[in-house]
Amino acid sequence: MFRFVEATGAFELEAGLFSARGIVLTIRTADLVLRSDRLDFSADGANAAAARHDDLKVRIRRDHDRATLIELTNQADHPVRLENLTLTFAPACFDWPRAAREHRHLVHTADFEPATGVKPVHRPAEWCDVNPPSGLMTIYSHDASGEALLIGALPPFGGGFVRIVTEHDSLHMEGDFGFCVTFDHRQTIAPGATVRTSPLLILGRGPGEALLERYRKVFASRNPRAKRPPVTGWNSWDYYLGAVRREDMDENAAACRKTFGDRVQYIVIDEGWEKQWGVWEAGWKFTEGLTDFCRHVRDAGFAPGVWTAPLTVNRYTPLYRLHPDWFVSDARGQVYWEQLSYGQMATLDVTHPQVQEHLRCLYRRLRDDGFEYFKIDFAHMILKGETFHDPQVGRAELLRILFRLIRESIGDDAYLLACGSPAESVTGIVDAIRTSEDVHHFWGHVVQNARTNFAHMWMHGAVGNADPDFVIVRCTQTSDDPHMYPRMPQHPFSKGGHWCDGAAFDVQEARVLALSAYLTGGDIIFGDAIGQLNEMGLSILRQVLPPLDRPARRLNLFEPDGEETPVLAAEQDDQRIVVVFNLTDSPRRKTLRAGLGDNPVNARDFWTDEPLRIREGQDIDLPPRSVWAARVPIATT
Repeated sequence: MFRFVEATGAFELEAGLFSARGIVLTIRTADLVLRSDRLDFSADGANAAAARHDDLKVRIRRDHDRATLIELTNQADHPVRLENLTLTFAPACFDWPRAAREHRHLVHTADFEPATGVKPVHRPAEWCDVNPPSGLMTIYSHDASGEALLIGALPPFGGGFVRIVTEHDSLHMEGDFGFCVTFDHRQTIAPGATVRTSPLLILGRGPGEALLERYRKVFASRNPRAKRPPVTGWNSWDYYLGAVRREDMDENAAACRKTFGDRVQYIVIDEGWEKQWGVWEAGWKFTEGLTDFCRHVRDAGFAPGVWTAPLTVNRYTPLYRLHPDWFVSDARGQVYWEQLSYGQMATLDVTHPQVQEHLRCLYRRLRDDGFEYFKIDFAHMILKGETFHDPQVGRAELLRILFRLIRESIGDDAYLLACGSPAESVTGIVDAIRTSEDVHHFWGHVVQNARTNFAHMWMHGAVGNADPDFVIVRCTQTSDDPHMYPRMPQHPFSKGGHWCDGAAFDVQEARVLALSAYLTGGDIIFGDAIGQLNEMGLSILRQVLPPLDRPARRLNLFEPDGEETPVLAAEQDDQRIVVVFNLTDSPRRKTLRAGLGDNPVNARDFWTDEPLRIREGQDIDLPPRSVWAARVPIATT
């Protein structure tokens, strides 16, 4: 239990091996720094305490789920600029020293940035530096005992993002550790106004996987939006990129109908349909217009979907030239620009009322055109800005404004996907959230996305449906298409890199990608030119339809080899699916520990349906970059 002690102005944590005392809250405004242990707190209602410093009231309370909230009320006659609030769990606070070398850490990014996975607390991983921050939640797990501590934010979220950083007592980071939880607000509190943090839940006394499941259930119970079944579809981006034409969309709609029947629901047009970023009208490759396109998709038996980057505007557009005050600025008041593939981009300021009306008109028009699925991309770039029209809007609220107005404009029945935006901004509004970085036809992307999706699997059904990005299988074994890949520079793997590194993947690696996406239980969206795949490629796609009813469970998330050889188990209908991955470049032998019981059981190969005889404790020999998977009747386990 995490509780506030009025007498000391500090917090205490009762969590087994992770119990701690003397945890201090620090509040930073533009003009002062306050410490909770230097304020005079007294009771202020049930499960709450409050203190005052000049005209700033600080109230700390606990809610029905024993989550802790902090409220700040400005009782002055002038605005107060709030920067952040930080809870410091210093290494010296813990009842028993927490040695960094004895623990593993779930690094959890709040959006789809790549630094997500489990690593030793004291060392870097191939995919991250030694001490990356986590967003929204994190877990520390003790290697010897398996006991863990989870720190996570809950809805309804406040105006600031929650960031968690490990704190070490030595520069070499092999001594004892603690952590800091920061609520990053960067907003102005008007006179008489109150700002609150997101509720913070801390769970202990159990293994990491069990704590993660408890957190998922509490999180889901507080999400006001009803969960929708995961969806299936086809998207133009991975194969056609921005070169997509209307005829390409029509060909793939016909191929999907012929190959998958009604098992694919949506045909989604991604980047390339628009005139220009910021000019969201049909361009020269879609001369028939969007209404005609949507009509054609529906006539083919699907629902139409569309990609947009609503806040990103090319600087060489009338919109940018005529409305210079509509755009986000940096800390100096200069316009914030970002160089992207399609040119130099500015970012619309969603706190500006005229921008809000502009965006409402855009999405009402797209809905009137007939679109039923909306993929919202690049919106998180607004978080790189510093100066906004309304300074009272907190960091997490910026994107919440955007997604709320999109939802209001497209209606509650349309399917809304947040691609890259943090869960703290979109929970309760969207139907699905991207849980990985972009995929491409390279092993570096496959292994990166597999690890990231596995770490984010708890989000499926809690935040919304997981979107693990596209399932793609095209390679020389699954297609003889001479145009399957765009021409691009080739380069070897780089340390800490993955983006288009190495050679294009083969069919074995494609199966790793397909099955890792399937196990999330989330949306299944195909990204190949369907008519160009042979039977080998199509058979892989058929195996991951329909999506799982619920995500798989990680069975070795916090074990030393959990990142390299993940073991997962899922249930579908009357079958249990047991899966072992080898995400390394070397052969591995993995002892099967999946709760199969004492006796050998009959099973079938996931891909070929050939009969297998497997047992608990069996050694599985895995080639490099491969996956072993079996379907087992639940009655036999």
